[in-house]
Amino acid sequence: MEYFKEYEAMYAEAIAKGYSATDEEIEGYLEEMKASIFSDTTDETTQAQYREMIGQFDSEEDYWNYEKEVYRKQLPIEKMVRDLESGYACRTALTFSNLCSPFL
Repeated sequence: MEYFKEYEAMYAEAIAKGYSATDEEIEGYLEEMKASIFSDTTDETTQAQYREMIGQFDSEEDYWNYEKEVYRKQLPIEKMVRDLESGYACRTALTFSNLCSPFL
């Protein structure tokens, strides 16, 4: 339960700071995810695990609709965390680099 509270708090913070995810970003992310999961380079065990997860929904479409809602929140959080990590790296290790100027 605590995890969900923290997750929702992170999402609220990301949105308050102006982070978002467009429908196109979400769809693109899910298409990449689908391609990766069911590619020839993904082992059969991993594919079987995903098929099992998908099978717990009424349809494959329902599964991907669920994932779409998950990533509607997850992607803004990931963007915020990525920027926070970049800013931290700039403040601690790369303070003399021009690459860090937006974060200083």
